[in-house]
Amino acid sequence: MKSKYIAASVLLFLFMTPSAGAVMLGNFPGLSKLIEKSDAIVVLRIDRLLSEFDSPTLYSTYNCCIYQTLKGDIPKNSYIKLQLMDTEGSLVSPYAPGSTHLMFLMKKVIENEPTDYRTISIMGAQTLLSPLGQEKMPEGNTIEEQVRNLIKNAILYQTNEYEKKHRFLKRMLSESDDTKQYRNSGGLEAESIKKPALVWRDTETKHVIFTSDDIISFDWEKQIFSLKLDATIDFLAWISSPRGQYKRLYVEDAQGPIYQAHWVSMISSLGFSGPVYSQLYPNPLFLIANGYPGGIDDTAKGQDPRFALRLKNELKKAGKLLPFELVWYSAGSIIKTTGHDWKNVGEDLRVRVEYFENTFLIGETARAHIFFADGKKTRQELDSLLFIITLIANDGTFKSEVITPAIPVSEIEDDFYECKFAPWEPKDGYDREVQPGSGKIYLAILFQKTGKYCLSIEFSGEFGACRDKL
Repeated sequence: MKSKYIAASVLLFLFMTPSAGAVMLGNFPGLSKLIEKSDAIVVLRIDRLLSEFDSPTLYSTYNCCIYQTLKGDIPKNSYIKLQLMDTEGSLVSPYAPGSTHLMFLMKKVIENEPTDYRTISIMGAQTLLSPLGQEKMPEGNTIEEQVRNLIKNAILYQTNEYEKKHRFLKRMLSESDDTKQYRNSGGLEAESIKKPALVWRDTETKHVIFTSDDIISFDWEKQIFSLKLDATIDFLAWISSPRGQYKRLYVEDAQGPIYQAHWVSMISSLGFSGPVYSQLYPNPLFLIANGYPGGIDDTAKGQDPRFALRLKNELKKAGKLLPFELVWYSAGSIIKTTGHDWKNVGEDLRVRVEYFENTFLIGETARAHIFFADGKKTRQELDSLLFIITLIANDGTFKSEVITPAIPVSEIEDDFYECKFAPWEPKDGYDREVQPGSGKIYLAILFQKTGKYCLSIEFSGEFGACRDKL
């Protein structure tokens, strides 16, 4: 035990080599004093390690990108070489490439130091931050208020990251073959879990679109069916994603495929025979027609694949066969959307957003669909984008902000992106809980090139209601 105390003392009181000036790692003096002692305070991103990280001085040299400057004259959005120290005394460097930190800096002491600034040698001089959302200056009227808000957000971020890792590690220990859930794995499902009786898949990717478990009701004679909320929006997302005017799907049971089918856009000039899926209005009803356009396929009912006996038997066993009238008048079945007109971004890109009001269930994941059109030149000038969603409710006394991870531009090659978010964590200074009722939603899209924000667009509007979980 004594040797551990000796080691800790050595770690805390190491002196720097003469070339960098003799500096001791000091105790935390309080936030106000730390701010006062610092020559510069910045929010930075680690880009690359330039020197050995196991230096006896506790310093290593890094290329950094400066997101924000809270104090000092280091320009924001600049790239700079810095000597950084791990002031927490951990055995593993916290400075992974791409990580973001709040850093308290001091100017170099002697002329031959390799950088103009280095971490001030005081405990607490660096804090790991979320890698997202640092393109905006932190809230606060003073430097101390801004620092405190950053640290509060860091606590939330680090706590969430720890809990996610902790849950996964527990799952590694507890998961067994008989507790795995049915996975959408292109036909490679867990064998020990009962597969849904019927599965509808994308013909090209084998991606599961929906299953018989997702069906609320199915009118056999009229070939009209309805799905649960999430499954309906999943199906709408699948429909919305292609550049072309049709997609192929198939339905299968335990014996294999029952029939192949198409979804066809209403504006398509092409003709298709066999089962064709389309959306009825008001949603969330779907129709399976015999060919497109209507009447192109006059196959007799006995030969019509839509009426396959295997399909009917499985739907009947699952209790899904209900007449159209009951489907149509089911309470609360209409999916309410809030849409926006197209907006221009850059020289030739157009963007539109559509929210699903039914998904604004307090504590649950809300959803929006983002549509992109044109933009061949603009897309070539970008490499990634991210979304910032702000929710205001409780007559303005509740406010939350969600920042999604950045996605590559290739993710929107199909002119569509499905954005999921949980906007229920309040910002500091606002009500801790959102109450059922109407609210305002703001969705900003930030477009990036090599980590820098170069274009942005925002959609705002009101939505019907936040609702308690059903």
